[in-house]
Amino acid sequence: MRPRTQGKKQENENQLREFRAFAERLGFTLHKEYIDGESGGTADRPAFQQLFLDGYQRRFDVVLF
Repeated sequence: MRPRTQGKKQENENQLREFRAFAERLGFTLHKEYIDGESGGTADRPAFQQLFLDGYQRRFDVVLF
């Protein structure tokens, strides 16, 4: 079954559901989900910047995307 899409973009909730199931199958414990609504074409996004800060502070070991 293919995920529902809205225009050409996949809905966030479908992506998150798939992501959580993938992480669970691999045995990972999620620290946090970093979600930005802006385009991925720029690094000037709050959640993206927070991801780098948390990584720098060693709050997690692995990033899944």
